[in-house]
Amino acid sequence: MIITSESEISTMNYFKLSKEVEEHVVKYFQSHRDSQLPYHNLDHTRGVVKAAMQIADHSQLNERDFFIVITAAWFHDVGYFHGVENHEKKGAEIAQDFLYRLDVDKETIQTICDCILATTLPQKAQTKLEEIVCDADLFHLGTDDFLVKNKLIRKEMESRKGHSISKNEWRKSAIQFLINHHYYTDYCQLLLNEKKKDVRLHSFQVKTDTAKNIYYGYSEARRFNKPLKKKLKRIMPGKFDKK
Repeated sequence: MIITSESEISTMNYFKLSKEVEEHVVKYFQSHRDSQLPYHNLDHTRGVVKAAMQIADHSQLNERDFFIVITAAWFHDVGYFHGVENHEKKGAEIAQDFLYRLDVDKETIQTICDCILATTLPQKAQTKLEEIVCDADLFHLGTDDFLVKNKLIRKEMESRKGHSISKNEWRKSAIQFLINHHYYTDYCQLLLNEKKKDVRLHSFQVKTDTAKNIYYGYSEARRFNKPLKKKLKRIMPGKFDKK
C-alpha cells in the first residue's frame, strides 16, 4: 500500500467526504430496490459499515485509512443491482465514478476499489485495510445474528435460482462455509472465532451423517474444534466411533 504523508492527509476533510458517501449510497439503495435481495440490501450494508468502524477503531487507523475502509464498506454491494456475477467489480466502478467527482485522489480511490474487490468469495485480502473490510463483510458469522441472516441468504439464493433449497442441503452448505471461512484480523479472531466454531447444533438440528462428516473432515484437516467434538459426542453418544 502506498503511504500518504500526514500533510496530504490533513488536506482532505474525510468526515465531510464520509457523509457524502453515506448519503449517496443510501439514496442509491432507495432508488434501486429489489425484492430478490432480502439479504444484500441497505440493512446488510449498514451492518458491514458498523462492523468496519468497530474493527477500524480497534486498529487505530489514521483518518485516511479509516475513510478508505468505511467507504469500501458502503459501496461493496451496490453492484448487486446490476447482476450477481462480478458485482464487486461493478461496485468498485460505481465507487470510483462517484469519488472522482468528489476530487478524491487516485491512490485513495484505487485502495478503496481494491478493498471492495477483496470481498469476492473466496476472500483474498492482501493488505491490512482489505482484511478489515473482508472481516466486516462476514462479521455476522460470529454473532447472534447468524441464524436470522442465514435464513435471508437462503431465501435470496432460492429467488436467484428459481427453486427451493431443502433445509438439509442448505444446512450442509452453511456448515461447510463456516468451516472454510477464517477471519483475518486479530480482533475478529479473538472476538468472534469461538462463537463461529460453534455451529449451533441444536439450532441447525444437524443430522448424524452431517455431524459425522464434520467430525472426520475436521480430524483429517487437523482443524477440529475440541469443544465441538465433545458436544457432538455428548449429544450423539457412540455415533462417532470409527469402525
